Amino acid sequence: MKKPVGASGRSRGKKVPARGGTESSSMSRRGIVRAVCAALSLILPGALIGIWPDNVWTYALFVIWTGAAAAWVLMATVRELRRGSELMAEAMRMQTIDTLKHHRHDWMNEIQLVYGYLKLNKPDKAIDVVERIKGQMAGDSRLSRLGTPKLAHYLLTFRTTCSTMKLDVEIDEDFDPTGGPERSAFADAVIGLVDAVRERAGSSGHGEENVLRLRFRSTGSEILLEMRYDGTLTARDSLPFDMGQALRGIGRLSEENRASNSEPTGSRQRMLVAFPLREQAG
Repeated sequence: MKKPVGASGRSRGKKVPARGGTESSSMSRRGIVRAVCAALSLILPGALIGIWPDNVWTYALFVIWTGAAAAWVLMATVRELRRGSELMAEAMRMQTIDTLKHHRHDWMNEIQLVYGYLKLNKPDKAIDVVERIKGQMAGDSRLSRLGTPKLAHYLLTFRTTCSTMKLDVEIDEDFDPTGGPERSAFADAVIGLVDAVRERAGSSGHGEENVLRLRFRSTGSEILLEMRYDGTLTARDSLPFDMGQALRGIGRLSEENRASNSEPTGSRQRMLVAFPLREQAG
């Protein structure tokens, strides 16, 4: 039996920009500028050596100057690394707060449903809602079976970073990633696969929403990820290539139930990704 993971749900927020990557790039540029300035500053003591090559003090000045320049570059780099770490931690905290807000909104809706059914003297309906809540909670706890906090965090916070697509996740009760790809590589591959679809999720019409359903299951020889998409999909022809790039050779992608070419934007398709166990891959 499989139950939906709490990562599902329509996002009400906009896609969060990758501030960490931008900040890292800026830090890298500033580091290069500092290193160039420090190197150029050595021209002066070097010129003094050229003018007075027989004076010991010119060599001593060059060594001291070089040490001071290196220390300046090192201290400035350490300060920027600390600042970058603080910014990343702050971004993570804000994302966690946003996720909690969304979860709180969902729980309040469920509680109001239970309260309304009880007021209407419909206990059976209220029990159905409670059972649905229990299933969502069980799904959330099952995320730990994916074996990587990075992937679990991505799935749980998806609703706060995407406003164009709904994500539903199912994890079979007997799912076991043991023996599969290296955990970090597996997380990066799944995130890349989802992002490849998310980047192509177009605006839905007539009140419909784009939905990507993921199902994780395992067999005796491989880990399987079923991906079922229903909604508007742009640049559909390039999707298999980008998904193949996201796999980086650790999995195999097959595409089924693809919409006909006469439907340029609408798409309903099922994709199956197989991650061979390490001993099988060897």
